[in-house]
Amino acid sequence: MVLSGHDGEEDHALRLLRVARDMLALTDGTPLLGGERVRVRVGINTGPAHSGVLGTKRLKYTVWGDRCGACLLFMYQKGGEGL
Repeated sequence: MVLSGHDGEEDHALRLLRVARDMLALTDGTPLLGGERVRVRVGINTGPAHSGVLGTKRLKYTVWGDRCGACLLFMYQKGGEGL
């Protein structure tokens, strides 16, 4: 997962798309142990999000917010491999 803040530049969304494209290119055809290849899905959405560390015994870094949930839901419902 990549989380990117808005730095005030007009091309922030374009730069995020480039990151997604590069992630897909890096993993395209990359084999794992056992011969299965890496499969990547990309979901992009904009809007407010929050992140932080949760827990006291087993710490977990997580991201949450309406935009994160919408992006994840859309990615799993509509996203396809290599799209």
